[in-house]
Parts: sequence; C-alpha cells; structure tokens
Amino acid sequence: MIYLRKAFEIVTSQAAAAIDIPTKYSNGRRKTFKDLLEEVDAQSHIIPSEFSSNGYTLFSELSEVIHGDSAEAEALTKYEPCRQLVHGIVTNIRNNQVMAAAIDSLGWNGAGPLQIVEGGGAA
Repeated sequence: MIYLRKAFEIVTSQAAAAIDIPTKYSNGRRKTFKDLLEEVDAQSHIIPSEFSSNGYTLFSELSEVIHGDSAEAEALTKYEPCRQLVHGIVTNIRNNQVMAAAIDSLGWNGAGPLQIVEGGGAA
C-alpha cells in the first residue's frame, strides 16, 4: 500500500511538472496532495472518469492503511482494488500521452472544433 500511494504521488507530481503546475504555494510551502491532485486533474484529467470524483478518496484509503487505521486483514482486502485504481491512473496518463502525440502528428493542435457557419458550411 505504501508503494501504491508513492506511485500515485509520483505520477501526480510528474503530471504537474509536465503542464507547469507548481508543486508549491506562492509562499514557498509544498502544496497539499489534495490541492495538487485537484489542479492536475482539472487540467489533465489523470483520474479515470469512472472515479474522477473520488481521486482523493483513493489517496485517503491508501493513507489510512499506511498509518495503521486499518486491520491487516482489511488492508489485504483493500490492496487489489487500490492497486487496480492506481494502475488505472497510470494507464490513463499513458493513454493521454499517446493520444496527444497522435493528435500532434496529425497536426490537429490549435485547429479547434469544427464550426458550422451560417449557410450550413464548415469554417
């Protein structure tokens, strides 16, 4: 569980760096993981849509087990679902990168969505 939480923290920090989101507040203090995760997910959608509203809940689950707030049997029961969700985040980030590269290679960046103009034609 410790490694799952660490992986979650690392990929979130790497995603923040990739899109120039600072990991510190303007006063120089390190951002809380919750604030950082919310900022990163708002811009990059690193949390899969299936549980996007519960991204921080996953972090809390992992933290509770790590800090001894769960019995060992409960921790063992939670391990596999937590592993799957962390894996889902990593996979989602990788898929986002692959799709962004494909879009770049097709030259679609900056083209914006197709717009219909008066008279029925596309702009």
